[in-house]
Amino acid sequence: FYINTNINTPDELVFIWIPGILYIMSVILFGMRYLGIYQYYRKEVAHQADTHADSTLLRIMILCEDFVYLSSDSEKQLDTPAEFYIPHRDRMDPSEVKTILQKRTNCNDCHVRFLYNSPGFNSDCNVLHFVSFISDAEVFDGNSGLNGQWYTLHQIVKEQNAGHVAAALTQEINRIHRVVMAWKSYDRNGHRLYPIKNYTPIFNLRDFPKWDVDLDDPVWIAVSTNNEDKPLFHLRNLWRKYVAGGGKVEKHNATGNHRGYRPHCFRQNPPGRGTGHRHRRRDCQRRLPPGLSRHGHRHRQRH
Repeated sequence: FYINTNINTPDELVFIWIPGILYIMSVILFGMRYLGIYQYYRKEVAHQADTHADSTLLRIMILCEDFVYLSSDSEKQLDTPAEFYIPHRDRMDPSEVKTILQKRTNCNDCHVRFLYNSPGFNSDCNVLHFVSFISDAEVFDGNSGLNGQWYTLHQIVKEQNAGHVAAALTQEINRIHRVVMAWKSYDRNGHRLYPIKNYTPIFNLRDFPKWDVDLDDPVWIAVSTNNEDKPLFHLRNLWRKYVAGGGKVEKHNATGNHRGYRPHCFRQNPPGRGTGHRHRRRDCQRRLPPGLSRHGHRHRQRH
């Protein structure tokens, strides 16, 4: 051990310059590496160049009778053009959303209804889903300033089968169809409203304003997967009640987007089955007067 010894040139090279150069090179190398990982994530995973971690995505589906207003940009997939980022909100009143929509589209003749709340598609922010009912499509086209056109549900299904519909819009239509069909067919415990096995009610978007069902209620998601038309319905209820301890499903901000679910309107007919099968099912429904079962009992019918 030496005190006050002089450091010569080789010592400076080994103990000062080489460690400093290696440190600077490692900082540059790791910086480039993590910058590349970040850019890959933003491009391939998040599908956008900027972050919205402190924002809320507001999506508004625009309906008029049986038509849905979708963007007509050929370079992008079909989706609602009414999509806005706002400061983070967990909940919004439909009147606030109506005010935002009126400012963006100059459309005063609209009725806004809340659909459901879900996490962001890229986990950057939450998404609030709403629907707006327009009474006059021509007036909306002339005043909205949005680039889009009207599509029927049948046209949307064809575009979806071709892969031209955005995943967000597909999830919204799936959610609406799933909850409404469960609400029309069963009660909150999964029992049939009508004594007809595998009864399939009619689904028309023009009836949407009349549907008195909460699309943010996870009970209807559970009913759609576990109801009286499913095998071993009562046995599964007993198992969940006494063995699994599941109890009743309480309402919360659930998304209800179960993987693998595709409603009937988004399913293609199996090989060998044409449209006649669906016509026979509808003919069976027409044989009974509204609200009257085969046994002559009156039942409350949901429209």
